[in-house]
Amino acid sequence: MKEDLLIKYVAGECSPEEKSMILQWAAEDAEHQKRLDGLVFVWDSTKNIMQHTSIDAQASLSRLKDKAELHQKTGRSILWLKIAAILICICAAGGTLWHQFYPGHTESMQAITTENVAETRLADGSVVTLNKNSLLDYPEKFKGNKRVVKLARGEAFFKVSPDKNKPFLIDANLLIIRVVGTSFNVKLIDKNTEVIVETGKVEVSAAGKSWRLLPGQRLLLGAEGQLLKEGNTDLLYQYYRSREFVAKNTPLWRMTEVLNEVYKVNIVIPDQNLRNLPLNTTFKNESLDDILNVIAQTFQLRVDKKGTEIRLIK
Repeated sequence: MKEDLLIKYVAGECSPEEKSMILQWAAEDAEHQKRLDGLVFVWDSTKNIMQHTSIDAQASLSRLKDKAELHQKTGRSILWLKIAAILICICAAGGTLWHQFYPGHTESMQAITTENVAETRLADGSVVTLNKNSLLDYPEKFKGNKRVVKLARGEAFFKVSPDKNKPFLIDANLLIIRVVGTSFNVKLIDKNTEVIVETGKVEVSAAGKSWRLLPGQRLLLGAEGQLLKEGNTDLLYQYYRSREFVAKNTPLWRMTEVLNEVYKVNIVIPDQNLRNLPLNTTFKNESLDDILNVIAQTFQLRVDKKGTEIRLIK
């Protein structure tokens, strides 16, 4: 299906015959439907941002449209979706927050954490656990044929209530995460986004590409939707919910990476030969000093503290 025709559909500008053709195309294949859902989601989000920002987005859109028509006369094509993406970036740069997901339909809510981990139950029964320093935008009630939320900052674990007729969509760094009923973790790391699946299946879409993740799989995407890393995950991502550090053949460098994040310290392993030592243990409600002592005894290492640096050495 041509991109220009799909854009006409989401903008409400196609003829009845074109609409019928697009709906038939979407019904033929799940990938077609997912592609169409993604376009509708971005388009709806853009319209909503334009209504709630102090920036004159309509004027910006008009200027962009004039440029698009000029390029089309010279044989070059500019898709309306790209224009919508530019508008989103303009609004985001001005500090705009997504306060409502569907204009005038339902009140927007926010779940915010600072120095605590908190659990939020959504209107559909889905439960979201927010790590420290996180922000979730969500509607008081889900209306329409989608359940849409936005992870604006931090990290969250989603346990989504099943509803095949109403997919659950998460906007995270302008990536689209689509599920029906499953549990998974989403973490915003600077401008990158990490997704880890615990149960069920998760579909992630960005920059015209999509990935399907199964339980135990991890995906890390960059700010432009580029794939940075994928593969199986360990269990350390669960620490903020379980209050346990579960290490199963976990490389020592990975354990120290998580400890640095949780305890806000700087643990380093100078000797490259020690970085991949496999750790098998579980730490529960233990202090950092106790954890480091167990690691040191396990691998016959020393804990050397110098200023703000903690070194694990032979």
